Amino acid sequence: MRREEHEMDLRQRKSEGMLQGNVSVTLGLEGRAEQLGLWYDEMLDPDQARGVAMEFRLPLWDWGRNKARVNSLMTNIEQNYRSEEEQLRTIRREVESAVARVSEGESRLDLTSNSVRAAQRSFDLTLQRFAEGQVAVQDILLIQNQLADARESFLEAYIDFEEANIDLEAVSKGTGFGRGGMRF
Repeated sequence: MRREEHEMDLRQRKSEGMLQGNVSVTLGLEGRAEQLGLWYDEMLDPDQARGVAMEFRLPLWDWGRNKARVNSLMTNIEQNYRSEEEQLRTIRREVESAVARVSEGESRLDLTSNSVRAAQRSFDLTLQRFAEGQVAVQDILLIQNQLADARESFLEAYIDFEEANIDLEAVSKGTGFGRGGMRF
């Protein structure tokens, strides 16, 4: 329920313990007169049913029932407000967390791409030195493993960055994939 509906329900509940009145007016015209003069004559005819009815309701003693209902409704409204506020705080935290994950992922992606470039240069130099006879095959294999590890770290960083973007998009749309970090 929306806040306005809660407030209207509360006003309605409070009004049940107050003086209430109803006024109804009956003219009893049947609309048979074809001219304005005849309509006026029909209105003055004592056989027509006309009247005014007034009805009042004044609760004198309700044993506190209405007050208890009002208090119960107010408690429910306050709980709903607190729940809405907690949901807003949760959403803010989720969005902030998702934005932080994207930022961290981007930073990690930059670092790992630099590591891949450095490992590739090192591998290229080691190959050149091997061609010149300065290093052994074990050195090439060691550098090649380092390059493979750097590339694997880059791919993991890229996957984490894309997951963070998906989580951010999901949280921003309210679909909730970011809530609890749904993983692929």
